[in-house]
Amino acid sequence: MKFLSLIIVITIFSSACGQKNEDQKDFDALVNTTPYISYTEAIEKNPKADSLYTQRGMKLMELKQFAAAVNDFKKAYELNDNQERGLHYGASMIEAGMLKEAADFLAPLVSKYPNNAAIRERLAFCMERQNKYEDAIKLYDSILKDDPEDFATMAMKGDALAAMDRDAEAIEWYEKSYSIFPMPAVSKQLAYIYAENKNPNTVSFVEKAILEDSSKKAEVELLYAKGLYYKNIKNYSAALSTYDKCIVTEINFPYAYADKSIILFEQKQYDEALKAAIQGRKIDPQNAEMHFQEGQCLEAMGKKQDAANAYKDALMLDKNLALAQEGLDRVSK
Repeated sequence: MKFLSLIIVITIFSSACGQKNEDQKDFDALVNTTPYISYTEAIEKNPKADSLYTQRGMKLMELKQFAAAVNDFKKAYELNDNQERGLHYGASMIEAGMLKEAADFLAPLVSKYPNNAAIRERLAFCMERQNKYEDAIKLYDSILKDDPEDFATMAMKGDALAAMDRDAEAIEWYEKSYSIFPMPAVSKQLAYIYAENKNPNTVSFVEKAILEDSSKKAEVELLYAKGLYYKNIKNYSAALSTYDKCIVTEINFPYAYADKSIILFEQKQYDEALKAAIQGRKIDPQNAEMHFQEGQCLEAMGKKQDAANAYKDALMLDKNLALAQEGLDRVSK
């Protein structure tokens, strides 16, 4: 048994080394192509210059070669372990999706550089993305203690609170952030959380926010939040009218079609509900709920086989969509 275990260990180690060698070959091939080769040649002449690795890492980040950038920022930090290099290395790991590794690296830096808010902010981001919301909030609070007017951190704290379903507190922090500087992302978040909570401020806030940011993207998203509010308070005529305005503003905005279909379905206008569901599905074919909504309409119209196909399509995209499974079970009897 010991001999077998040793073989397994050797095999795993050899495979890991082989993968590492392949990764190194891929990295070497990449950094010897345009536009990286000039940095690579400079590094070959001066391999101890941490600034050169940082410059190449920045170019890799700019062109979304995040995994490769991690290598360069790691090397730069090994050569010069100051807080700027550490921040670059941690940020590159975050961009590469290495959240746990980034958090493990950044946590000691928070203690080492207690006055660096950017390091705390990135660690908080890692914690939040790993669903460690309380830890993230503690870090956000420490940043706000040092800078009570940091509107971006206020918004991120709002995000963490919203993720914990602490909507009243989230609204408070979004409102504080928005009052200092109306960032478009915060406008959207605040509009949606107002709508979800049936807050009567939704309509006036959306109208104000659209005046502050008249871009097409902002307008359609804010209009959708307004429609969602009307839908949630069951003012269906106002909701349908608002969703139609969304569609006029951006014909390829799928969620307006989806919600419109839901309302029409509840009103037993199955033909119109199906048309809206199909349009939404065509725009966003990878969204399982779009297929489910189409199936629900088809089922109500007595088209069991078509409904079954729609439910199957939904389950192919999301096997955990219980409503689609229940629908499939019904029409398959």
